[in-house]
Amino acid sequence: MHNLQNKKIGIWGIGVVGQSVLHYVQRYSPHIQILDKKTHATIPTIIQTPQTLKLFLEHNDFIIPSPGIALHDYASYQHKFISELDLFAREFKGHTVAVTGTVGKTTITSFISSNIPGAMAAGNIGHAMLRVLTTEPMPTSVVLELSSYQLHYTTAFAPDIAIWTNFYPNHLDHHTSVEEYFQAKCNIFKYQTKNQIALIPAELINDVQRYIDIKSQIYLFSTEKPTNTQKYPTFYIADDNLILHDTPQEIIIYHSISALPNVTFTQNWVIILAALYLSKIDLEKCDFQKLTPQEHRVEFVRNFHNVAIYNDSKSTIWQSTKSAIDRFPAKRIALFLGGLSKGTDRTPLIQFLTTQNVTVFAFGTEAKTLGATCKQHNVTCVTTPTLQEAMDHFKEQYQDFDILLFSPAGSSFDLFKDYKDRGDHFKKIVSAL
Repeated sequence: MHNLQNKKIGIWGIGVVGQSVLHYVQRYSPHIQILDKKTHATIPTIIQTPQTLKLFLEHNDFIIPSPGIALHDYASYQHKFISELDLFAREFKGHTVAVTGTVGKTTITSFISSNIPGAMAAGNIGHAMLRVLTTEPMPTSVVLELSSYQLHYTTAFAPDIAIWTNFYPNHLDHHTSVEEYFQAKCNIFKYQTKNQIALIPAELINDVQRYIDIKSQIYLFSTEKPTNTQKYPTFYIADDNLILHDTPQEIIIYHSISALPNVTFTQNWVIILAALYLSKIDLEKCDFQKLTPQEHRVEFVRNFHNVAIYNDSKSTIWQSTKSAIDRFPAKRIALFLGGLSKGTDRTPLIQFLTTQNVTVFAFGTEAKTLGATCKQHNVTCVTTPTLQEAMDHFKEQYQDFDILLFSPAGSSFDLFKDYKDRGDHFKKIVSAL
């Protein structure tokens, strides 16, 4: 691992991660530079320009970039880059569970951490991971929610339990291809040892093994019973029970899946229960009834003249929106779509809507593109540049709907700071109806 003592350290980006990095590296060196596109109210910052960026890259011995910064154009400085994740890995000695995937990460991370004694949720949820290292007392376990950005450049991180929830094309405005995005996710298993555990969707195992040779103990999960040819232990649901198929045994590890609270999707429960079981947690002693839905994930907001309104701002890909729609079978839905597609194609979602009783209210930068796709597939759509205007159109015909589902299927950065800001803005508009 890199020796940071008295080295010249560059921090590229001074958001939540950058500030946690600063707090961490100040223990090792006073020679710190911070580069960002904006000034900071209290932290001295070099404003990024082509000239200052070049000087910054040349000057520093080590550079810790914020995860969202794509480094494809800076290969000649690769030896200087250190990932936030590797800094965490070199110092934290407790039990680590890491969760990645395209959707479901936050819910799964939150529910796992709340049922492991002494655990803290960190990464993209809760605390920035380097803040964990200065927490008193330091937690004995950490459950990390990790994006492909964080995993892309790791060279050492090896969690005790690594979980990959699912995979759909995403973030193609950051990664150069779907293949690169997939390989970045694979890094969650890459450095594990034989004493550690990998929990992987059954449908992904063959693809993952094309890229890496997994050294850890492999467990799979599926919504269907595995075939007799399956060579890895597999968690699956049958007769309302969660079963571990471990040839030649079949072990019921949890009874009555349907009795679990309706706060997340069934496959997420499979992952949560499997991860807790592999963490040696007694599932019968877990109080799952206390769990609450995640804010901005199919979150009930209010009723408006018999229309139930839900905030699903966390939906940034179309597959997540489809799953949200599936919660409301046979309902008349006003579906608010918007945001940025991040280089992915949302046409499959519109094709799916042809089988549903749905009217689309498209807003934001790509509203006209969404509207054109809806027109092509004979899906009723209203297009507006802003969310408020979309709501104004909804108010004119609210009596036609049972559900208003705000599930944009795109990132928030065309109109909002992040998905939380977008969801809060939506709820503010809804509260004023």
